Amino acid sequence: MDLRSLVCKILDLSFIPEEIKELHGRVALHISDTPSTFYNTLDRLVKTLDPPWIFHTGDLVDQVKIGMHRRDKDLYSIKLRRLRSILEYGSHNQERKIFITLGNHDIEDTARKIFRKSHIFNRTAMVEIEGLQFNMSHYFSLLPGGQGTYNLYGHNTFIPSEDTKKGIFLNGLLKMNLITIPEGEIYKIDYPRYVNDHRTLRHKTGL
Repeated sequence: MDLRSLVCKILDLSFIPEEIKELHGRVALHISDTPSTFYNTLDRLVKTLDPPWIFHTGDLVDQVKIGMHRRDKDLYSIKLRRLRSILEYGSHNQERKIFITLGNHDIEDTARKIFRKSHIFNRTAMVEIEGLQFNMSHYFSLLPGGQGTYNLYGHNTFIPSEDTKKGIFLNGLLKMNLITIPEGEIYKIDYPRYVNDHRTLRHKTGL
C-alpha cells in the first residue's frame, strides 16, 4: 500500500489509482444507493474521470427514506438538485448521457422534473453503448440477464452465485463500477466506509 492509498484509508476517502485516472473520458460509471454525504466525493470522481456515461441504479438520496417518510419530499428535492449539478453539469464533457432506474426511496415525478437532461426509468432499462449491452434495475430480481450483457443493480448486498448467473452482474451498492468503452474492461473503486453507515442511518457519534 503506497502512502497516498494509506492516507485515503485513514481519512476514509475514496482512493483512485493512477491506472484508473488514465481512463479519463472513456469509461461508463455505475453507482447506486448514494447518500448526499457522498456527493462531494462523487463530484471529485466525476471531475477526475469525466465519464461520458453514468448509470445510477436507484435510491438517489439514500439517507432520505422516502419509501417510509413521504414528508421528507422537500428535503429529497433539495438533495436531488445537488446531485444533478454533479452529474449533469459538473463536467467539460457536453455529451454525457445519464441513465437512472429509480429505487424504492425515489419519487418518479420529482426525479423527472429535476433531472431533465437524464434518462429516467421507473423499474428496468436496457441500454446499448458502442456494441455493449447494459441491463439495469434497482433490484437484481428484475434483471433479465443474458450472456455477454452487463447487468447493473443495487438495493442490497446480494451477489448471484457463479452457477446461476448469466452475463456479468455488477452491484453498485458494494463498489463503484467502471466499464471501459468499447473494450468492456471492468474496474472497481471502494466507497468510503462512512457511506454504508449513512445508507443505513448508522451515523457515528463522538470521536
